[in-house]
This record gives sequence, structure tokens and C-alpha cells, in this order.
Amino acid sequence: MALQVATQKAQFISSFKQNSFTVYVMVRVHVENQQILLDLTSAKMNDKAALMYATDILEFINLYGDSFVYGILSGGDYFGVLEIESKSAEEYRSIKASLSGKAMFGVISGEAAGAFEQEIRKITTSYKMKARIYRDGAEGVLQGISSDQLIQEALAFPNQVLGGKGVPFSVLLLSYTQIPHPQSQNIQQMGDPNCLERLGKYYERLKRHRNDLLYAIENQQFFPGLPLTEVNDRLDQIQSEMEKVEAAAKAYSSNPDECPEVPVLDELFVNLIPPQVIPSRLGHQW
Repeated sequence: MALQVATQKAQFISSFKQNSFTVYVMVRVHVENQQILLDLTSAKMNDKAALMYATDILEFINLYGDSFVYGILSGGDYFGVLEIESKSAEEYRSIKASLSGKAMFGVISGEAAGAFEQEIRKITTSYKMKARIYRDGAEGVLQGISSDQLIQEALAFPNQVLGGKGVPFSVLLLSYTQIPHPQSQNIQQMGDPNCLERLGKYYERLKRHRNDLLYAIENQQFFPGLPLTEVNDRLDQIQSEMEKVEAAAKAYSSNPDECPEVPVLDELFVNLIPPQVIPSRLGHQW
């Protein structure tokens, strides 16, 4: 679910193609509700789980994991984007100047929101505009929205993700040893408790470097002198190493008594990407 949401956000952002005389104004509302915690005084295993915990701890871990969800942090994200089309460089600079310094952060007062909305309305009457929104959390079907409605929708969003209408952002995990449980082999003493954490950190490092290399290949005009042959070879090596880490994690999940060794190959992270060169979106001469 988290991957799907991240993909939807990326698709929303990538849908905007900037040209020389387009200004984008983004309004983002991020809401975090109060964390909901489980009442540990009433938390207990059911009879089936308790029996498995006592008689076959490995099977228990394979089925239920070594921790349970103790708390949930939920909320929502609202992204509103105004796409303002100007006809010349002069208009472009005028719009940017009128919006400069109008950004607002933190808890927004009604007066501040009203001032920003008033500035947006001035531009709305003079320029062609489009409004698009992305919402993660709250209920109801999103209808077509006008630029006038965008700010009002953003201000109303926090109240729309209260209670059970938010989406989960993060969870707090707690070991089963923290609630009443039958006597069994101690989960914390089984194998290497830091095994998956080490493998996960190495995997994320490999993935980030792979993504950097892929970005450079897809945007070669910004990286003059990119050694394509070496970069492609490096990508193959990184993919092979990521598969080793995945196999090691699966092996540890099947047998927590032993953590497979996957040595960190520092040579895979030697930089191959030349300095990035980004031309001005408006060009260098008028």
C-alpha cells in the first residue's frame, strides 16, 4: 500500500511539464493525528497463538512475526497545484514577484490564509490558470476543482482526516515478550537480532546508488561525459548484490539461528557520475 501511494504521488508530480512561461504554485497540507496506542493491560495472545509460542517458537515467528503493532500514526496529505500560464518573460517575472515571500508554514491563521487567497485571486483574474489536486486521506470523490476552490479545500482538509478517515503513516512495534506469554525460547536471544537491520541498510544503500545511476542515464544531457559502459556494468553488479541480500534475508527468516554473511562491497559506491549541469529553464538570453 505504501509503495502504491508513493507511486501515485510521483505520477502526480511528474504530470507537470514546465515550459518557459509557466509558474506553478503548490499548496501542501500535511496532517498528523494523535498516535493511537494499544491498551497493553488488555493485550494477550489467543489460545492457538499461545500454544504455538510455547511449543514451536520458529513456527510462531514465521506466522506472526517477532513483534506486533502497538501504535499507529495516521493523518493525510493534500497537494494542490496552480498552473499559471503567462505569455511573456515579463509576465512570468511579474507573477513570480507577486508570489515571492508568500509561502506559509506551520499552523496557518485565517488572516494569513486570506491574504494568500487574495493574492491568488488577483492572478486568477489576469492569467489563464489550471488547478489540480492530489489527496491521500479523507473521504468522498474528488470533483473538478477551480483555482478559487483550491485554497478553501486545503484549509478544510485537516478536519477531513480526523478519526478513522486518515491513512497510516507509521506504526510502533513491540515484542511479544512485552505482553503475557507462555514460557518458551527467548525471541531476543535467537540468532542475531541485528541481522535484518544490517541487511536492510546495505540493501537501501545499494538501491539509492542504483537510482542515482539510472537517473543519470535518463538525463544524460545534464551529465556530460557520463561513462555509459562503466555505469551499465556497475548497475549489473549492484543488481547482483541486491539479489544476494534478498536471498540472505529470506534465509534468515527461515532460520533465525544463523545470519548469512553478505560483505559490503565499498567499490560499488565509487562515484561514476560527473558533476550535474542544469541549464536555465528560461534560457540565457532574451
